[in-house]
Amino acid sequence: MTMPRDLFLLRHGESEGNLALRAMRNGDDSLLTHPEFSRQHSSRWRLTARGREQAGKAGAWLNENATSDFDRLYTSEYARAVETAGELQLEQTAEKRCWRISPYLRERNWGDIDRATEAERASVYQRNLLDQDITPYYWRPPNGESLVEVSARLHLWINTLQRDQAERVIAVAHGEVIDTIRIELERMNEHDFMAMQNGRSGHVGNCSLIHYTRSEPGGQTELERYGWRRQIDPTGARVEVGEFEEIERQQYNSDQLLRLVQKSPNFF
Repeated sequence: MTMPRDLFLLRHGESEGNLALRAMRNGDDSLLTHPEFSRQHSSRWRLTARGREQAGKAGAWLNENATSDFDRLYTSEYARAVETAGELQLEQTAEKRCWRISPYLRERNWGDIDRATEAERASVYQRNLLDQDITPYYWRPPNGESLVEVSARLHLWINTLQRDQAERVIAVAHGEVIDTIRIELERMNEHDFMAMQNGRSGHVGNCSLIHYTRSEPGGQTELERYGWRRQIDPTGARVEVGEFEEIERQQYNSDQLLRLVQKSPNFF
């Protein structure tokens, strides 16, 4: 079984949660602590007006460039992702191009610190948050999910794609979920993930896309697994379409393994 020939991963548009959390990081808790908003589970967060505009731009680019033969369309069941999928207004002239809602694509569970203010996080969960700085790959929010645990459930969704044997697929999901799909598809370890996070391809903005393909761009080669990846940001005044980059999956001999472990200090 092989993956779809082309897979597009789209992050949802700017949500009310993105807006509230950004304000919190800038010292303003008023949106996050709004009496009605604070009682909503984060799965209910809607798009902002800017988020709907972003989704419209992403949909316009997809309709012009990428939808001629989508045969599977997936979205997370969280409101901001579902709204983004609807706002894309992709052509749906055939039954096979109706959207499927997948619980596997839901946002990472942030547990007890979901909707917590910066002050609450610092005072109650200070010790736990130290691990987030040390190893975000393995760190788990209190009663939440680590990225490794998110990866386990996303593996089930990836298996679904392989069984479906679709050729071109789009999925609307969340930033960290897309990061985790990348971990799975590119077989990243912790060090690969950290390098990605610190590199130019590490941030996926609202309504930006990552496009994976098994077909060599401009060539005749088709692989059994994804060989190339590019990023696309259709939300600005000018659409930014990145060049395809070849995916390199690491393999290690004994000496390379020993060099890799030297990144961790040896105390005793």
